[in-house]
Amino acid sequence: MRKQRTILVVEDEESIRKLVVHILESEGYRVLPARDSGDAFMTSENHAGPIHLLLTDILMDPHMDGIQLAQHLCILRPEMRVLYMSGYPKNLTVRANLEMSSEVFMAKPFTPETVRAKVLAILEDAIVRAAA
Repeated sequence: MRKQRTILVVEDEESIRKLVVHILESEGYRVLPARDSGDAFMTSENHAGPIHLLLTDILMDPHMDGIQLAQHLCILRPEMRVLYMSGYPKNLTVRANLEMSSEVFMAKPFTPETVRAKVLAILEDAIVRAAA
């Protein structure tokens, strides 16, 4: 099942992006890496199949943050789920403005186990909802 799932990873810090890509590829997911919103739009446009999950940093791009990116990409790809990540989880104002639950948010630093668990939970939930 995982090999059929495609994840777009958008992260401006190369070391974090490479780590997340490695973790997800080792789990059998197809991963599309992008360094910023422009790269993410191009990658999404050039990918012919579905993108099941957008895993994006919140604060990364001076032109568009991860929340705005997700809003725009989800219009183009309504089947896509979103998982946000940030190194600033204690900023309650940001969290309140995002109105996001812990299910769609992953705090940095994270462990490989956290990445695997969050991604699996979101994708499994999407499968259950699609079957209902």
